Amino acid sequence: MRIFAPIMAKKMMEKAAKTFEDQFNNPYYKEHPVTKEGETRIEKKPKESTPKNNSQSGEYVDYEEID
Repeated sequence: MRIFAPIMAKKMMEKAAKTFEDQFNNPYYKEHPVTKEGETRIEKKPKESTPKNNSQSGEYVDYEEID
């Protein structure tokens, strides 16, 4: 046991490293979900627009004075 345990541990570590390397280098490892033709998929949520100046209430209305 004293002789075989380190050899077995080394072999297991090499095998795990090889598997990890193969998965890391494989371009198809992280497959994208299948989408139908014409289907739109959004991967990033758009930022919500917030008013820059919160001290103003309401909205600006352009007007003309009538005499």
